[in-house]
Amino acid sequence: MRIKIFVILLATVLCSTLAVAAQDLQTLGRQAWEAYEQTRYAESAKLYAQAIEKGAANPTTFYNAACSAALAGDKEQAFRFLDGAVSR
Repeated sequence: MRIKIFVILLATVLCSTLAVAAQDLQTLGRQAWEAYEQTRYAESAKLYAQAIEKGAANPTTFYNAACSAALAGDKEQAFRFLDGAVSR
């Protein structure tokens, strides 16, 4: 009985943690896009990089990060993001 309760509690904690992480990624993505739309490209690239570091794996995120980095003048970072988009 105790094992069953432990498993249920563990599953609940894991699901909650994953939900919070997904929400963080969505928030970072939204903030990055807003910065991009306001032509704050360096900030946008930084926010996309944070989302990627936290686990964002969508090729579109990498592509948007590459565009932001390129427009911010960071060609090397832009190519690294493009490599990430292609490898997904």
